[in-house]
Amino acid sequence: MTGNIERELARYDAEYEELDTESSWRALPDGEYRGEVVESCVEDGKYGIQYVIGLQVTEGEHEGDRITKWIGLDSEIGRGIAKRDTHTLGIGSEKLSDLPRLAVLAVGSRVRFRVQRKNTGQKTYTNIYLDEKLSGPTIEATAIDDSGGHW
Repeated sequence: MTGNIERELARYDAEYEELDTESSWRALPDGEYRGEVVESCVEDGKYGIQYVIGLQVTEGEHEGDRITKWIGLDSEIGRGIAKRDTHTLGIGSEKLSDLPRLAVLAVGSRVRFRVQRKNTGQKTYTNIYLDEKLSGPTIEATAIDDSGGHW
């Protein structure tokens, strides 16, 4: 297994050698942003089944910066957040089991969102709130076939 990972990572060796040790990555500060949904999917990862929403800032000083929201679907709180966010994005459904095939429809949506950090003393949490969908597709405007594709 390690050999496969090493071979896969070797593809990036030349680029890696050129990278500055000062990372170009920076955390998106607390505040309100306008952005675009660049990723929307459901994954089964090391923290369980999660709804993943990737956002890219489209205006202002942080234009081009990205942030990702992971929503754990194995808790009632997480399911409530997912229901609120999917309705905000216009892809809400009455069944959570529809989310894996509907999630992709949010990609390309323009949104207004907030980033707010909360420090508990032991850990800092980054909360991302989707406040408003500004434009983009909705499930009402897109028919979905049973195979998960849309037509």
